Amino acid sequence: ARFFSTVSPLTEYFVQKSRLGNSKKLYAHVRKHLVEVYCYDKSKLLLINSFPCKQTADCIYYLLYIWQQLGYNQEKDELQLTGKFKDKEGLLTGLRKYLRQVFIINPKAEFNRSEISKIEDIPFDMQTLILCE
Repeated sequence: ARFFSTVSPLTEYFVQKSRLGNSKKLYAHVRKHLVEVYCYDKSKLLLINSFPCKQTADCIYYLLYIWQQLGYNQEKDELQLTGKFKDKEGLLTGLRKYLRQVFIINPKAEFNRSEISKIEDIPFDMQTLILCE
């Protein structure tokens, strides 16, 4: 048996992605009533935390507050989102008012070699579990 922390697959996946480019990156994994935040400066982990988000405004508040506290640049640093979104358009619109580089991670594009990515109901964090093996 192999045991993993629930954040291990996403942490490993995001640290690999954070090495690309010259900007700091904030990754947010959105769940039903929670947002998990992973912050990197290249491959250096700056922060992992989770916040309760019952409304889209809560999610926007926490992400922008972390962005400010870590001194991320509004023009060049990136915010990448993944997960299940209740109000995807509202979230993107709210974040793009303040940040230039906001992206949605598409599992089908990220894991195009994996058969798992073709199944719609498998959560993104479960798909990244492949990296831990």
